[in-house]
Amino acid sequence: MELFLLGLHHRRAPVEVRETFALPVQGRARFYAAILDGRTEAVLLSTCNRVELYLWGTEATKQGLLARLSELAGAPWPEGYAFELSGLDVARHLFRVAAGLDSQVLADEQILAQLKEAYREAVAAEAVGTVLHRLFHEAFRAGKRVRGETNLYRGSTSVAAVAVEHLERSLTRPLQEASVAVVGAGRMARAALGALLDRGARPVVLNRTLPRARELAQAFGLEAGPLEALSGMLPGLDAVLVATAAPEPILRPEHLPALAGPVWLLDLAVPRNVDPACARVSGYHLLDVDDLAPVLDRAHRARLEAVPSAERIVQEHVDAFAEWWRQRRVLEPFLEVLVRTFEALRIQHLERYRDQFPPEAQEALDRLTRSLLQKLLSIPLVRVKDLLDRYPEDLLERVALLVALFERPNCEESAPQPQPRSARSEVVDG
Repeated sequence: MELFLLGLHHRRAPVEVRETFALPVQGRARFYAAILDGRTEAVLLSTCNRVELYLWGTEATKQGLLARLSELAGAPWPEGYAFELSGLDVARHLFRVAAGLDSQVLADEQILAQLKEAYREAVAAEAVGTVLHRLFHEAFRAGKRVRGETNLYRGSTSVAAVAVEHLERSLTRPLQEASVAVVGAGRMARAALGALLDRGARPVVLNRTLPRARELAQAFGLEAGPLEALSGMLPGLDAVLVATAAPEPILRPEHLPALAGPVWLLDLAVPRNVDPACARVSGYHLLDVDDLAPVLDRAHRARLEAVPSAERIVQEHVDAFAEWWRQRRVLEPFLEVLVRTFEALRIQHLERYRDQFPPEAQEALDRLTRSLLQKLLSIPLVRVKDLLDRYPEDLLERVALLVALFERPNCEESAPQPQPRSARSEVVDG
């Protein structure tokens, strides 16, 4: 088993490639459902600037999940644009992402929240076990420290904020007097609203689901409307910022009346929400996240002085993870034997007494015994780690003794021995 990272990011893959593999929520759920062996762990991160698969598994599972990702995206994995890392290089990359050091706009305010959301989604899908649990929580700690201990996050640091700054410079009248619409009700739309309000604008919130638009608008004291109203509003607008989770464009040329213009269309979403052909409609200027690169570069240069301090913090957390990783490698034979032995006992006794329970109770019985196993194993696992940390002498010999202690004798009754993810995911966190 090894740590792997397979990814596409803004420096190597253009937006039209990234958006192909930015799976919607349902697609990510189907991806996680393909993890069936009880040992593999995965977190799939999709933002406007990157698609990254963090994986704890074998070379075979890596290739299998990459094939599944390609199948769900409807396209072969673009090797020419992709990158791959393994081992501690995965940790270093993730911690730099969490710190905002690898974003298109240096110190992107949204990336840490996006990482946490991706992690929570994977946990809910039972795709996270001990290794990725530790890896991502170490990343969260690194990101939090960089934000609190350096000047990296001074000034505008999100794609949405930089886009609004660019819009302010591009308009022919002050932003406070401009008519602006924000399409969407998620995190990026919320960030765009905040940036607009900070500069005195009073945008209207539009969304395909009107109740969500109203909920977001009320939080900022703004007006809301349905997305269908946009076409009729365009002649009176100066700009439209679009940021939804739609997997395909929601604005196409047929939605745009020809105007004398100019109306700015800022597409902050990946996959893109505005059909590139809209740029050819009279009266509109269209920008997507890749078009904002020069503006993002200027914001990047302004924060470069804080990078060395942030990199030092990242390295401290890489070192901490590396030490945990070293201990886990030593402990791994014991962890495998312990879980394998008690899981085999669980299944053996389930099969022995299964016919004493009605069919409708079988699933609940399985969940109950898995949960009980998880709680029982958490006690010796945490205690063993604590003792080995305190008494590191003869570590290999101590682990070998533990393996011998918990290994099942060959003469015992055999049983299937899968390792359920639910019994692993929260057992150990040093």
